[in-house]
Amino acid sequence: MSNNKIFVYSNNIMMLLDCGETTSFRELKVLKQTFRITHPKKLTVDHVCIYYGITREQYWITQEIENENKPTKGTS
Repeated sequence: MSNNKIFVYSNNIMMLLDCGETTSFRELKVLKQTFRITHPKKLTVDHVCIYYGITREQYWITQEIENENKPTKGTS
């Protein structure tokens, strides 16, 4: 679990909502419009947690699920 990543991107939304790439970009756009985030500002984990009504721990659990299927170092 990497809690040092504070910004949220479309791949994070994909893991959180278990959706496709197009849907994640749409959700990202809605989130940015809701919080009035414009370039160069970025969407953070806190914004996502507030919007979906979840805790940081719940958010990070969804991000861990994707990493379970990836091979670890030292495997062939």
